[in-house]
Order: sequence, then structure tokens, then C-alpha cells
Amino acid sequence: MNSIYQTGTQNSKNILYFYILLAIIFSDNSRAGFEKREKRRQIRKLQDAITAKDVSTVKEILEDDFDVDFQYRGQTALQQAVKEGQEEICKLLIDKGADIGACDAELNSLLHIACKSGYKDIAKLLINNNTDINALNDSNTTPISVCAFRGDKSIADLLIRENCDLNLKNLKGETPLVVATLQRHAEMVEFLIQSNCQIDLGDENNSNSMIYAAKLGFTEILQILIKHGAELNHKDRQGCTPLYHAVKEHQIDIIKEIIKYHSTAVSDKRIQLDTPSTKGMTPLLVAITNNCPDIANMLLDAGCDVDKRDRLQNSPIHVAVRQVSLVFGQEEEAMSVVKKIVQLGCDINVGEIEGKTPLILSAFAGNKELTELFLQKNADVTKCTTTGDTALHAACSSIKSNPEIVEMLVKAGCRVNDPNNNGEIPLFSALFNRADMRIIRGLVKNGSDLNYREKTNLLSPLHEAIIQNLTEAAIFLIDSGCDINKPNKQLQQPLYTACEKGNEKIVQYLLSSGKCQINGLVPTAIPLHVSMLNNHGRIVEILAKAGCNLNRINHKCLSPIMFAAEQNELAMAKILLKYGCDLNAQAKVKGMMKCCLMYPVDKHPHFELEPLFFAVTHKNRDMIDLFLHCYNDNPPYWVMQLLIKFLREISQLNAQMTPDQKKELIILFLKACKLPRSLQQICRGTIRETLGTLPQDKVIKLPLAEKLKDYILMKEIFIEEETKEEELSNEERDLGRFN
Repeated sequence: MNSIYQTGTQNSKNILYFYILLAIIFSDNSRAGFEKREKRRQIRKLQDAITAKDVSTVKEILEDDFDVDFQYRGQTALQQAVKEGQEEICKLLIDKGADIGACDAELNSLLHIACKSGYKDIAKLLINNNTDINALNDSNTTPISVCAFRGDKSIADLLIRENCDLNLKNLKGETPLVVATLQRHAEMVEFLIQSNCQIDLGDENNSNSMIYAAKLGFTEILQILIKHGAELNHKDRQGCTPLYHAVKEHQIDIIKEIIKYHSTAVSDKRIQLDTPSTKGMTPLLVAITNNCPDIANMLLDAGCDVDKRDRLQNSPIHVAVRQVSLVFGQEEEAMSVVKKIVQLGCDINVGEIEGKTPLILSAFAGNKELTELFLQKNADVTKCTTTGDTALHAACSSIKSNPEIVEMLVKAGCRVNDPNNNGEIPLFSALFNRADMRIIRGLVKNGSDLNYREKTNLLSPLHEAIIQNLTEAAIFLIDSGCDINKPNKQLQQPLYTACEKGNEKIVQYLLSSGKCQINGLVPTAIPLHVSMLNNHGRIVEILAKAGCNLNRINHKCLSPIMFAAEQNELAMAKILLKYGCDLNAQAKVKGMMKCCLMYPVDKHPHFELEPLFFAVTHKNRDMIDLFLHCYNDNPPYWVMQLLIKFLREISQLNAQMTPDQKKELIILFLKACKLPRSLQQICRGTIRETLGTLPQDKVIKLPLAEKLKDYILMKEIFIEEETKEEELSNEERDLGRFN
């Protein structure tokens, strides 16, 4: 019980002490708050009097003893007086002991404020009271820089008399002289120079007053700077001189002023006209690149080096030639620059970094006048680029495709059969770039090798013409006597390429020559197969009519009909069967083949390569019916029996076929196996096998009735294809009528 009582007494004492402590704290805070409020009241009253320019009230307030530097509204009374321009009040405050070193939030001193507002008397008052004349605000700007910005010589004179630092830089690296230049204060610029500031100091980019005056077109300031000995060839961090910047900014008056000093007769200062930037660009190159022919001619007249090259080895003549083809509506002015450079004796055979000479550039641009100019100056026509291209290659590659330039170059000695590094003669360049046919004819006329093959893929000109779909050029090359069977690196002949590209006209023209090898050289390059691969049905029919081997096995051990079945191309299969292909051709091949290694369990002919197997895997009922009708011999019963077993037992087919589909096919194959073919069908098959390919041409000679001929040709099956063929022929005839 006693312990409980003692504990309660102790808690009461602690609470009492807590309340006493709170009372003391609040008592102190209340006193401090009162004093602070009183100071604020006095300062507010003082600042109101300053705003009202009430000097007598200010004097009365200052008689009291209080903190004159107490801030109200974010400023001291002296700061407000300086901003208001109240010199007398400023004196009173300073005499009262106000802090003349006070700064605002941007670290602007009282002297900064006075200079900014142009309060000379206040500035003088502050200086006389030993304020820091080199004070820096948060952008490192000094009072003299503020004066330079405003062009205020009077306050600047006060600061200079007190030996302020004229060369202190702000955060951008700008000296007062640079600041005055940027603000175009010519008198201030001269005043600062006369006050012995450093005239050539640059900013963070090492751009000085001379560079800015040139860049901005401040001629008067430039003249002042030059008069006082500014460095004419000063470079910024990119190596650009005042002349460079004047040219870049098209400051013609500045350029005229600067180039006066290129002659030592005018001054002992000599401007260097050809000083390159870090990228090697000279003022002349900049003028030409920026399409300023007036400035370029001015610099050329002043004596610029016409062979000075940039980092990419471009000389003025290279840039000028390119410019002629780039500008629109000003070709004559751009041309005048080229002519002047040539007249001044530039090296017309020099190549840039890619080895392109002025002649090559003009030929590529398709500019006849320039090309003629360089040829008249005896330009070297044998010069090549780093890729081995001559001026003739360039002319044949030109977008403008000017046959007159090609003719001029050939007459000047350019050889039509000189290859480049890829083994391409100019004829290839003309074909690849789809040049004017007159150029192609001109090259052939002048002896271009029609059978020359380039290095990479061993393509002949005829190959290239077909690849570029240049039908007229391809026919011209054929008529000119090129080898129409010349193979490329993959042993693909021009006919193969034409079939691959689907160009019916070229295919027909090649076949009509009577010299074309229609079946290809190797199993990988069979024209018929590539036509089918690219779904060019018309070309397949053209090849079939021309007598190609419809049963040739390709590199995948597929005959054309097998290939059509594999690709699920019913239309292709009909064309092949119509013209007499053999559905059992693969079974008649003797000896070991690649497919025998791929399917070692299954003897040749292999079940998985059978046309019927492909048709079943594609669920193509029309194709299956077609094949069953078109076997010349008995259909392959062993294949159908395997297919029946396959359909009955392979469970994976459930995901591919419905039970009804499988049942339908099983019934079809069972009937085909059990029901014998009619005598009429057997006879037709025997006759068709005897006739072989192109039965249409052979059955006509048989002494049979027309109805029997139609039966042998299976017109009841192929009548739809013949109707389509007739419709297409009519369309071609109609198109020919209107073209």
C-alpha cells in the first residue's frame, strides 16, 4: 500500500515539473515573438517611408536604436533604397551602419543592382564606402559585366578607376568585352579596350569578341577590334576563325572587311584565308557547300587555295561539282564557281576519299557541260575510284542517264570493257541502274563484251537485264548475238532466270531463237521447276509447248508432277498431265539416287514421294481423282494399298481428317484397286504413253475420228484449262489492239 502511494506521489511531481517547464518556454517564446514583431513593425514602417521617398520619416525612424539590416519582404532597407534609386536615403542607412555587402537570392550585390538600374550616384556612394567592385552573383557576373551588358560607360568608368578586374568571366566564360560585343555596344567595346582589357579572351567555346562580331555581322565592332590589334585568325574550339563564321552566316560586309587584311600592303596584319576547322573545312569549302556563289567568288578573287582539301579529301572543285547537281534554279551561278576554280588552275584529276575525280562526279551527275569542260582540259579518263569505277561507269550509273555523255567519254578514250573491282564493265552499270536504252545500244555499238561475266555471281549482261526486268534490253542483247545459254555461278542459264522472274516475253523470245537449252544444265537449275516454284503457270505451259522434258527429276528427286503434288498445285498438275507428263516417271529412274539415302527403309520409288501420297496429305480430292484418271499404265496398287492401311491405322490423322473424309478416301482407293480399268481406258493410256509429251501435236496425224482424238487428249478433263487458255489469248489480243 505504501509503495503504491509513493508511486502516485512521484507521478504528481513529474506532471507539476512538466507544466512549470511549459510555462517557462511559452513565456520566453512570447517575449521573443514580441521583440520580432516589433522589429518587423519598425522595418515595415521604414520601408514604407522609403517607397514613399519620405526622407524626414526615414530620419525620424533611424533615430531609434534597432537592427537596420533586419529583412522584411525578403530585403533589407538598404537594398530597397538602392532599387528605388534613393541616394540620400542610402547615405542615411549607410551612416546608420547598414550592411553594404548584402545580397539578394541570386547573390546580386548592391553594386550589381545599382549598375543594372543605371544609378551612377548610388554606385559611386557604394564604391566610396568600399563595396566589393568584383563581386560575383550566382552566374559569376561582375558589376562591370552588368555595365557592359547595358552599355553604361559612366558607371563602368567609376569601376575602372577603382581598378576592377576587366577580364573576369561569367559561367559561360564571357568577359565584359564579349558581353558588350554580343549586345552590340560599340562604344562600350572601344571603352573597354582602351581601358586595357584582354582583347582576345574567349568564352567556354573559345569564341571571342572578334568571332562574335563576325558571326553576328557587327561591322563597326569588328573594325574597332581590328584597329586595336585583335587576332584576325583566332580559332574557337572547333578550329573556326572569324572569317569562317562570317562565311557560314553569309555576312558579306564582314567578309569584305576581313579579306582587306589578306594583302600586306593594306596592313601589317595578314588574314589567313584557308585556315581549316577541326573537320578540315575552309571558308571557301563552306561557301560552296552552303550554295553561296557570291561569297565563293569573292574568296577566290581574294586568293584562296583552290586545292585545299577537307578531312574527306574533298577539294573545292569536288564540292562545287556536286553543288551544281544539287541546286535548283541556280545552276548557272553554281557553274560559274566551277569554271572559276578550273580557270584558277585547280588539279582536275585529284580524287576525294573514294577516289572520285571531278570528271567522274560530273559524269555521275549527268552534267554534259561540266563533263565537256573537264574533257577539254584534258582530264584523265583512266582514273578510277576506290571501287574501280571509271567515269564511264559513273555515266552509265547516273540517274539522269545522258547518252551524249557516254558517247563523249568513249570518244575521249574511256574503254567500254574495263571492269571495276566487282568485275563489272560499264554495260553492267547501265543495266543495273536501268539506264536509257540509247546508252545500252551505244555501249554495244562501241564493242562492249556481250558475254562478259562479273566476279561475284558470274552473271552475264543478259542475266542482269532479265533480273532488272528490262525486256527491251534483253531482247536487244539476244538480237546482238550474246550467248543465250551462258550460265552463272549456280549454273543457271538466262532461261532459268527469266522463268524465275516470270517474264513470259523473254522466255518466249529465248525459246524462239532455236538455240536455247530448255532443260537446264543441272538438277538445281531446271527452268520448268523454278516456274512451278514461283507459280508462273503461263510459263509452265509455254515450256511444255516448247518441248521441255516434263519428267526431269530435280535435285530433291522430284519430277515436275511430284513437285506440283508436293506444292498442292492442282492447276500446275493439270498443265503437266495435259501435255503428256508421266505420273510414274520417278519409278522408271534407274540406279541409286539421293532420295534412296533419305528413305533407306523404303525401296525406290519411295512411298513418301508418290504423287498420290502428296495429294492425300493435302486432302485434295480433285487432285486424287485427276491422278487416278491420268495413269497411262495401271495405277500403283501398292501405293493405294499402303494408303488404305495408312488411313485406317495411323491415329495421328484424326487431327487432320474427319472420319468421313478418311472413309471416303478408303472407299475410293478400294474401288480403284478392285475394279479393273476398261479396255478403252487401257488403250488410251497405251496410246498416250506411246505419244509421250506434246500429244496434241502428234495425235493430229493419227487416222482417227475427231471424237477419238478428243478422247485420247482427255479433253473431258482438260476442257476447263483450254477454255482459260483461250480467254487469256483473247485478253492478250485485246491488249495488243489498244497498246
